[in-house]
Amino acid sequence: MVRLMRSLLLIGLCLAAAVAAAEVKLDVDPDPIQANASAQLTFRITDADAGEPDFAPLEADFDILRRNRQTSVSWINGRSQRQTTWVLEVMPHRTGTIEIPALAFGALTSPARTVEVVATPGTRDPAAGTATGSDILLEVEASPRTPYVQEQVIYTVRLRRRVELSNPRFSPLNTSTDAIVKPLGDGRQFIETVDGISYETFEQRYAIFPQKSGPLRIDPLVLTTQIVSGKRSLFDPFAQTLQTRRVESNEVVLEVKPAPAAFPAGATWLPARRLRLHEEWEPDTDRIAAGEPLSRTLFLWADGLIAGQLPEIAPAAPPGIKVYPDQAQSNDQAAANGFTAVLQQKFAIIGSTPGAAEFGALSVPWWNTETDALEVATLPARQVAFEGASGNDAAATAVPDAAIASEDGDGRSADMTSASAAPTLRLWQRISAALAAAWLLTIVAWWWSRRAVAPGAVPLRPVATSERDAARTARASSALKQACAAHDADAAREALLDWSQGRAGAPCRNLREVVAVIATAALREAVIDLERALYGRQPAAWRGDALWTAFRLEPAVVPARMSEPAAPLPPLFKLGRG
Repeated sequence: MVRLMRSLLLIGLCLAAAVAAAEVKLDVDPDPIQANASAQLTFRITDADAGEPDFAPLEADFDILRRNRQTSVSWINGRSQRQTTWVLEVMPHRTGTIEIPALAFGALTSPARTVEVVATPGTRDPAAGTATGSDILLEVEASPRTPYVQEQVIYTVRLRRRVELSNPRFSPLNTSTDAIVKPLGDGRQFIETVDGISYETFEQRYAIFPQKSGPLRIDPLVLTTQIVSGKRSLFDPFAQTLQTRRVESNEVVLEVKPAPAAFPAGATWLPARRLRLHEEWEPDTDRIAAGEPLSRTLFLWADGLIAGQLPEIAPAAPPGIKVYPDQAQSNDQAAANGFTAVLQQKFAIIGSTPGAAEFGALSVPWWNTETDALEVATLPARQVAFEGASGNDAAATAVPDAAIASEDGDGRSADMTSASAAPTLRLWQRISAALAAAWLLTIVAWWWSRRAVAPGAVPLRPVATSERDAARTARASSALKQACAAHDADAAREALLDWSQGRAGAPCRNLREVVAVIATAALREAVIDLERALYGRQPAAWRGDALWTAFRLEPAVVPARMSEPAAPLPPLFKLGRG
């Protein structure tokens, strides 16, 4: 009995010693903790079977980003030792003194601990003109700060870094009131020196169109990313640990002004940097035969607006003139300095009776945001004379009516009918001969265009364009026509590059790439001649007659190898939910 009591006492002393040896240790790295940067809380439990801990008390002052658990068993002096390690990656909510509360691990409790969270600026104020020296800087700016309602505001985001980023994510770009937000391209990357410190900079621009007057608040952007901390992982000594970083930009507030009282009431409000109104007639003449179709195309360009803001133009039809409008086509073109909107409207015009018609002047009022003044884009009135048929043709066309009247009326002699029918027969013979000649010319032109394609050229297919590409092609063709007429080689080059995007579905970077999407040899040679005139060793005066003639003969086909352009690379940073 005594021996049993001694054994129980010895077991109790061993259990008490084991409980006394079991404890929870807490390490904080780094200490002090930097604001907007993650820290590691490491809890180590030795010689105890710790239960599942409750980390909820931490969430009052920290975001728990990740948690890991590892259990290991080791033998020391013939005795086994068990250790459980919990590693938490946390992000503090605020700066200042924060207490890490005691946490329960089964029967054990971790010690409470006080840590300091120090501010680490991650932005750079452009107005202050001083950099923080941080390895990640996020700054934003907007121009203008006092726009008119629906005026374009350029919002620029710049991320400067001196460390490698992993999985960067931006918060959404939110505004306090209604606004249209559109990205301007996929951004650009460059190296710059700020206050003597070299940064790799990523810049992305957005166009913001406020829809209401009054204050407009653009919320701060928040970048959440990971960087290599330079320390080894506790669980894998060969792997580098990643530290989560959160960087926040400044808030931007715009004071949006209403449309000025000087703008005409009832007109569409158009705040733009530049606006142009242009028209083309086909054929470009002021005299045309009655009954012949006449085509009128109106173009409206506006820098600083998007297509949805442009109004359709409805010119009044003169008396006795029939006007058939086609569906309007619009297009947005993004550049670093903002959007350019293009609207194209086509009208088929037919004057059924001879006489003169006046197409009235057109005007589009707009507000010049650069000069802060009202301007009006106008087109002058135009006179068009619709002429009747010639005397012989009029007599010939009148004969069938007379013949029908004599035949259906009192049945006078067949000699008059026969005599009346002779001129009609000659007229239809002339028409048949003209149609046959036109058909023959079509066959010859088709055969010549087949010869014009260079030997070994790839098969051709019709162009499948969207309304946007069609508008771009029409605008570029008009610009090329003007450049060729003015013998302006630089303008012709820009027009061809613009035309190639609507043609191939992707922009060409130079004239050599333009040649690849051209079907006929004549136009290819004309473009090569333009390239020689621009970049040859001995540049010569260039004339655009040959280029425009060849361009007009270009069929609506493209090389089959251009049918599916390569998909562009996705942007490096995308706005999304962090």
